[in-house]
Amino acid sequence: MHIGLHKRYNKKVALKIYLKDKMKDLQRRKSVRREIKLMKRLDHPHIAKLYDAIETRSQVILVMEYVGGGSTHGFLKSKPNRQMEESEARQIFAQLVSALNYLHQKSIAHRDIKLENVMLDSRGNVKLIDFGFSTQIPNTQKIKLFCGTPSYMAPEIVKKIEFCGPPADIYATGVLLFAFFCGCFPYRGKDDKDLYKRIANDDLVIPKHVPPHPKKLLTLILSKDPESRPSALQLFNEPWVQAGLRSGRVSPSHGRQQTRSNSIKRRLDLIKPNSPTSKIITPLSDYHTRQQEQLLNGLIFEPRPQGQAMARKIAGLTHHIVAASENSARSNKTRFTTSDGSVIGNRSSLRSPRDANQ
Repeated sequence: MHIGLHKRYNKKVALKIYLKDKMKDLQRRKSVRREIKLMKRLDHPHIAKLYDAIETRSQVILVMEYVGGGSTHGFLKSKPNRQMEESEARQIFAQLVSALNYLHQKSIAHRDIKLENVMLDSRGNVKLIDFGFSTQIPNTQKIKLFCGTPSYMAPEIVKKIEFCGPPADIYATGVLLFAFFCGCFPYRGKDDKDLYKRIANDDLVIPKHVPPHPKKLLTLILSKDPESRPSALQLFNEPWVQAGLRSGRVSPSHGRQQTRSNSIKRRLDLIKPNSPTSKIITPLSDYHTRQQEQLLNGLIFEPRPQGQAMARKIAGLTHHIVAASENSARSNKTRFTTSDGSVIGNRSSLRSPRDANQ
């Protein structure tokens, strides 16, 4: 993940970059197309927004909302004994539940809820990210797909039996809530095989210091039986969860409805694999780099140290794309859609779930 800067409004954006040479598998390409298709339909205050998509011959770049507060993983690590205060845990959990309820109302299952994918903005509000594993199918339709992050997988997933998406999402939120209060996951094993066995068979043990209300919720949410878990709507209506929502309340069935400026165009063209020519979905001149503004009238990146080589490669490619774009525009062979975005974000690099226990 890189950080970009919107040239006109001087606002940061997050740039999620997929390299096409790593997307040769058909299922991988479908996953990226699905991620774009789903995210462009979402508008909720606790879900990071997708503003644009750019496709070139070698890359697909998602331009997303900038979320500057870091992940809940980092926030939890900063706390004494890696344990949150009840008020902090309640607010984060409540906002996450409101986002999940919005998704489940649209028959969307996230399927990768974890600390690293629950971000916090500069005001401490939740922004859910990473819809790479997400699907949109009827909530009651069962699937048999082994996916997710081991420590957050529900018992029905590790047993490799058919399951519905929403109850598995709910289970993962319970793992987060447990971690908020305990600083560790409810089940740990010496390896993945041992971990899966414990998730499927071991009884849940909740430490005594966990307050009564969240302890009750954890007992319900982390049930082995998916049908006995509460739905996102039921959780949303829980008094303890309602108390965690701020004064600007979110409707249980709808996200915050915003009238976006006409200058912000959210039109996204789906990726077309094996396209013979580069297709510029949005003009790169809307984004620029501080360091190379005089050289590149295109994207700007502020990579982490380990991403310097990638940044140089992208910068070179950007210069080539801008030139190609101008030539194509003159020949009327490339159609451009303008994205005069406003506030756009950063996402932390994802870590292994085992890091949360270290």
